[in-house]
Amino acid sequence: MLRFDIHKLARFIVCMSALGMSVACFAQSKQTSPSIKLDDYFTKFESHGFSGSVLVVRDDIIQLKKGYGFSDHNKGIPVTVKTAFSIGSLTKQFTASAILRLEEAGLLSVSDSISHYLDFIPEDKSQVTIHQLLNHTSGIESDYWDGNPELSEQEYLAMVLSKELINVPGEKYRYSNIGYHLLKEIIENVAQEDYENYLKNTFFDPLGMENTGFSLPQWSDGQLAHYQDWTTNAWGVDVEIPTQRPVYFHPEGSGGLLSTINDLYLWHQALMGGKVLQESSLKKMFTPYQNHYGYAWNISTTIRGTTLHYHGGTDYDMGTTAGIYHYPDDNTMVVFLSNTNLSRTVTHEYLMNQIEGILFDGEVAMPPASTSRLSKENHPMTGTYLLPSGDSLKVVERRGHIRVISEDENGTMILRFPESGVTPNPSEYDNLFDSIFSAIDTGNIEPLRSALWTVVNFDSYSKLIVGAWSYYKQTFGEFKGARIVHQRSFVFQDRSEEWSFVLFDFENGKAIIRAMLDQEGKVYFKRVPILEHFEMTLGYFSGTVFTSWDCFLAGSSKFEFKTGQQGEPDLLEITKGKAKLVAKLIEK
Repeated sequence: MLRFDIHKLARFIVCMSALGMSVACFAQSKQTSPSIKLDDYFTKFESHGFSGSVLVVRDDIIQLKKGYGFSDHNKGIPVTVKTAFSIGSLTKQFTASAILRLEEAGLLSVSDSISHYLDFIPEDKSQVTIHQLLNHTSGIESDYWDGNPELSEQEYLAMVLSKELINVPGEKYRYSNIGYHLLKEIIENVAQEDYENYLKNTFFDPLGMENTGFSLPQWSDGQLAHYQDWTTNAWGVDVEIPTQRPVYFHPEGSGGLLSTINDLYLWHQALMGGKVLQESSLKKMFTPYQNHYGYAWNISTTIRGTTLHYHGGTDYDMGTTAGIYHYPDDNTMVVFLSNTNLSRTVTHEYLMNQIEGILFDGEVAMPPASTSRLSKENHPMTGTYLLPSGDSLKVVERRGHIRVISEDENGTMILRFPESGVTPNPSEYDNLFDSIFSAIDTGNIEPLRSALWTVVNFDSYSKLIVGAWSYYKQTFGEFKGARIVHQRSFVFQDRSEEWSFVLFDFENGKAIIRAMLDQEGKVYFKRVPILEHFEMTLGYFSGTVFTSWDCFLAGSSKFEFKTGQQGEPDLLEITKGKAKLVAKLIEK
C-alpha cells in the first residue's frame, strides 16, 4: 500500500509555471548549440547572485570559457577567466599525482605502510598504507585543523591520530581529509621539499601553470576572488581573500590551493595526455576501488551508460564551490570555480546536474530572466519586513543587486519554502509521509521499512531516524503533521529521482526533510539544514517584480514590492506556487 501511495505523488514538472511568471525550461535542440544554452543559463544565474568562471570543452573545442559576476563584490571587480579561486578538494588530485610521481621515481610504493615514512604514527595505525589514504579506506577519522586552531600542525596530527580507528584499514570507504594531510607529510619527507614547492617544481612550472598555488605565484592586483562579503569573518578573523587565511587553512594536501579555469584545463590536458604520469599510474588513479573512488577522483557511470570522472571542492563557511568533471566517452570536460555558494544552495553536484542536462539532451529548469537594471521606477523599498508568522526579513541593496536576508532559521525556511508559511488545504497533499512519521511517532517503524530503499541498512538507518525524531520532539514538542512544500525531479550520473521536500509541523517549531524517491517508488530521507543567516539575491523581472533562483531546489519565487492603499504600510508580496505571503514594511 505504501509503495502504491508513493507512486500517487505528483511528479514535479521541471517546465513549470511558477508564481505567475515563466521559469524557462528546454530540452537540448540540435539547432541551438550547448555553448549558447550554457551561457544563457549562467547569465541568468548571474543576475541571481552567481559569480564564478566556467569552462566547457567538447571534442577539444572550447564551448564556453567565461567569467560571471564579481570577483570582489564590494568593489564591483568582475570575474574573468584569469581570476584565481580557492579550489578546495580539487587540491587532492595534485597530492595524489605527487605520490604517484614519487612512486615512479622509486622513492616509495603505494603499498607501503605510512609508518615507514612518518615517525609519529601510533602502533594501531602503523599498518595503514599509502594506498588506503589515497582511496579513503584508512579507517582514520576525518578531521579539520581549524577545529583546533590553537594547536600546531604536529600537535593537531598527534591529536587526530590518538583517536581510535573507525574501521579496520581497507575495510570501508570513509571520506577523510586527514588522510590527504598525511599524504602531504609523506611527500615532504620523501622529496625533502615543501609541499607547494614540490608541486610548483614538478608540475606547475613545467606545464606553464603560472596561476596555481598559494603563496608562490605572483598574483596580480585584483586577480584573487574575494569571499562572499558577509562571510569574511566566518573563522573569527577577517579574511577577504584566500591568501589571508590562517595557517590552518594553508595548503595541507586535502585542500587550500588556488587556481584558474585556464590552469586547470592545462593540467587536465597534461594529465590525460600522459605528460604528468605514466599509464600504469593513471590506471591506479582511475581505478574505482570502494564506493567508486580512485585516487582523488570519483569514477562513476552516467544514466546514459557512459563513464564519468569527477571531483568537487567546497568551503561552506566562506562560500566557495569548485568542480572538475570529465566524460571520457564523450570527449567532454567541465570546470567551474565560484566564490559564492549562495548560502549553501550551490554545490558542485547540483550545479553540475544542470550543466549536464544542457550538454546531454536533458531537461533543465532555467533561472528566470533578469531583463533590466534597477531604476528609480522599479527600485524596491529596502528595509525590514514583518511576515505573518512574526518573523522578519531585511531587504538591502548591494552593488545594484537586491538581497533578501533572514537572520533566523524560521525566516530562512519561509524564504526558501514559502509554502511553509501558509496554512495548507490538507486535501492538496498526499498523506504518505504523514502516515510514515505518525507511525514512527508511536514507535512503529514498519511503514518506514516497507517504504525505504532496499540498499539501505535498515537497522542502522532506522536508529538514526528514530534518534532524530526524538530530538525534534524534545526540541519542538508534539508532532502535528507532515506535508510537501516543494518537489523537483533530479537526474545525476546513474540515477533519476523524484525529490519531495517535506515540512514537519511540531507544536513549537518546524523541520524540513528531503524525501528522495527512486524509479521503483522506494524512498530515502535526508535532513535539509536550515541556516540562521541566509541571503538570497533577487533578479529584476518587470515592473516592481523581482525573482529568486535556488539552484538546489531548481525553483523560483516571485517578490513584488507594493505601495499600500489607504494609509497601509508598504508591502512585499512573496509568491510560490499556490502560496502567497504578504509582509509589511516596518522599518526603512
